[in-house]
Amino acid sequence: MYCNFSNANANVIPCPSIESNPLKRVEEFKYLGSIVAPKACIERDIQNRTQTAWLKWRSLSGIICDSRMPFKIKANVYKRAVRPALLYGSECCPMRKTDEQKLQVTEMKMLRWSGGVSRTDKIRNDYIRGSFKVAMVHEKLREIRLRWYGHVMRRDDDHMTI
Repeated sequence: MYCNFSNANANVIPCPSIESNPLKRVEEFKYLGSIVAPKACIERDIQNRTQTAWLKWRSLSGIICDSRMPFKIKANVYKRAVRPALLYGSECCPMRKTDEQKLQVTEMKMLRWSGGVSRTDKIRNDYIRGSFKVAMVHEKLREIRLRWYGHVMRRDDDHMTI
């Protein structure tokens, strides 16, 4: 990936190579589960997180969507497998309210589908959350950010990142 901070012509700068094989230039790439892009927006990263969570949800849909399975087990599977895939890496990325709402909508779609409830049934989100005993996304985001902040504050003053 090439970041053009000085507005120089990108074609003039030689492309790095390994053993005389030039590397391909890309606009974005995935590193440790997050999308890295030259622009400071996280919309693509949130889209990637949502897709990852849906993949995890689909792989567990045999348990999560089974009508004979108790809500307690469905909730435990959701909280321990699907939700971490949805919120991975969000403790240190700057999210706007619209970004949090996208995650909220994704989560409610998953919970409704797991509970066998559609929007036309006119059952409130609070009731669905209560039956699964799942906190709201913005509360969970706040919790993991504070946990990360606590780790940072407890570090030694001579830590290598300072």
